Amino acid sequence: MDPYIQCRVCDAGFNDTDHKTGDIGGTVYFGPNMVNGVVDESVLDYYVVLPVDDCGHIPKDATVLGSVAKSSTAAICCEENKYQIQINQPNFAYNKIMVVPAGANYSFDFLEDGVVIDVVDLTTTTTTMTTATVTTTLSTTTSATMSSTMTAVTQTMTLTTVATLGDGGTSGTVSAKMAPMALALLACAMASRR
Repeated sequence: MDPYIQCRVCDAGFNDTDHKTGDIGGTVYFGPNMVNGVVDESVLDYYVVLPVDDCGHIPKDATVLGSVAKSSTAAICCEENKYQIQINQPNFAYNKIMVVPAGANYSFDFLEDGVVIDVVDLTTTTTTMTTATVTTTLSTTTSATMSSTMTAVTQTMTLTTVATLGDGGTSGTVSAKMAPMALALLACAMASRR
């Protein structure tokens, strides 16, 4: 069973604002120290943030992640954002951090137990989508000669098709130039009369 902690900060939390996976960075916020439910900062000089393992224990080789001196303005109740500590830890190896009261030599003079905060790593997933425009040109020229004075020349027209791709709304334009079917049939008809 965990012992009841009589001396601890109130209402602590953490917001990670570092989007890189595995890195944490952001603000740890918390209220003043309370002893048996009453604000009492007479027993400390600083507050520190430390890494903790999944069982809530401070590793032996742990270093202080951040610190803040106690306020000269005494609090009379739990002001949840009275204190803030900025931390920035690349490749953070732990899933939890702890806020504890500390003495004047806060790098080693701190309580061994405190308020544990779960660290939720904020990550951003970037999806890159490349949109390509495909242009297909089909050029057909048909000419038929009945005599030395009669020549049929093919005209071309442009057909533009807008196609919706399967990625949720991206569209592309496909253009094709082709001879009219009627003109091709006319050329065949003229050739068969010869």
